[in-house]
Amino acid sequence: LRAADLPPAAAAAGSARLDPLLHFAGRSEVRFHDGPTRVSTLSLEGLVDRKRRLVRSSTGEIQLDYERGILRIDAPRAQGFSGNLAAAGPLATRSLHVESPLDLGHIVLVSLDNEPLESSRSMLLQVMSEEQTTGFRTKPASNGRQQIESIGVNPWQARWLAGAVRLTRPGAAGFTVTALDANGYPRKDLSSAESFSLLPDCLYYHIHP
Repeated sequence: LRAADLPPAAAAAGSARLDPLLHFAGRSEVRFHDGPTRVSTLSLEGLVDRKRRLVRSSTGEIQLDYERGILRIDAPRAQGFSGNLAAAGPLATRSLHVESPLDLGHIVLVSLDNEPLESSRSMLLQVMSEEQTTGFRTKPASNGRQQIESIGVNPWQARWLAGAVRLTRPGAAGFTVTALDANGYPRKDLSSAESFSLLPDCLYYHIHP
């Protein structure tokens, strides 16, 4: 989402064009039929702050900072961040604290036993960054663009990952962090969930007693 894609506040309020930020604030539904077209929208008041360039979901569990390029998720069973983690600096939800030098990273913690993260006894931390196929190549084209020379082949490759993670929920020191391979099988146990460093080549971590 670019700032140039957004209509001015006044235009968004009085135009038939739907405000693009509407879709970040809540669920959108489209129904196809043969009758007259009708558009019904709820007010974005209190959900969109154009001055600070923030959009909050109607539930308050998701916040998009399109100034810094950070999506924050803070729901009972899923918490984490996606975007320019390096520029954002230290980030925190109610149960998770993250610091990472990745300029494009995704770090999300989810409950595996359907309990809130504050009381869950089995959690999965998922980490990802840019990926591409082996042998993917581009060459300079006009207007500063790149032209694809080769789409590459399997396997897919991801950037080295990095960061520090802390579980801030009660009892975090009593939980073990187990690094998993790409198929979900245990690789090795790391330190306590109270504080641990991400491995450069690990996408999944099981956090458990």
